[in-house]
Amino acid sequence: MQGSDLDVGVAAAENLADQALLTKVALEAVGAQARAAAAAKLTDRALLEKIREEDGDGAVRMAAAEALAVPLVEALRAGLVEARAEGAGIEAVRLRISRKGEPLTIGIPPGTLFVNTGSAQDMVATEYKMVVLIAESDVVLVDGACANMYRPIPSEDSSFSIAAAARSKELRALAPLLRGEPYSVKQAALWIVSDNASRFALARLQRVRQSITARSSTPVISD
Repeated sequence: MQGSDLDVGVAAAENLADQALLTKVALEAVGAQARAAAAAKLTDRALLEKIREEDGDGAVRMAAAEALAVPLVEALRAGLVEARAEGAGIEAVRLRISRKGEPLTIGIPPGTLFVNTGSAQDMVATEYKMVVLIAESDVVLVDGACANMYRPIPSEDSSFSIAAAARSKELRALAPLLRGEPYSVKQAALWIVSDNASRFALARLQRVRQSITARSSTPVISD
C-alpha cells in the first residue's frame, strides 16, 4: 500500500467503530499504519495482548500496548493510583505516581492537561507516556508544552491538578498531531491556538525568555 492508498487505509481504520471490522484490519491489513490505527481502537484485551506480543511491527505493538494501559485520569478516578504533578520547566511536567493495589500500566495520552494551581502556565502533554508501576511508586517526566503564553514558566515549586483533556476543543484536536515533532514546533503551535500568537509575538517572547531561563538553548520557535 503506497501514497494515497496508505492514507485512505489509515483514515478508514481511524473512522471504524465496529470491533469485528477493527479486528480484521488489525490482524490482516498489509500496512502497519492501518494495523496500528485499528489496534488503538480495539477493546478486546486478550486480542490486544496477542498483537502486542506477536505483531512484526514495533509501531503496531506499541499501539496495542497503549490501548491496554489505564489512562491516568481514569486510574485516579477509580482510586487505582495517587499522583502529584510538579513543575519541571517549559518542556515537561514531573509526575510522582504511586499505585494503591496490584501492579498496573498507566497511560498519559497527548492532550492531558496539567492545570497550574498558581499563576504560572498550564501544561499540555504532547507525547504519549507509559508508566509501568511494578514498584509501588515512580517519578517520571511527561513531555509537554505551555498553554498560556504570557504567564510565567512553571518552576520546581509549581504544582498542577490533572484533567483528562484540554478545555479547548482546538487544543484537544491539536495535541495528538504534535507527537514526534520538535519542541519548538509543539510550543509555537500550542501558543498559536491557546493565545492566538503571531510570529512576531513568539519571536519577541523568545528573546525575553532567553534572558531569564537557563533552558534558552531550546528555541521557542524556529524558522
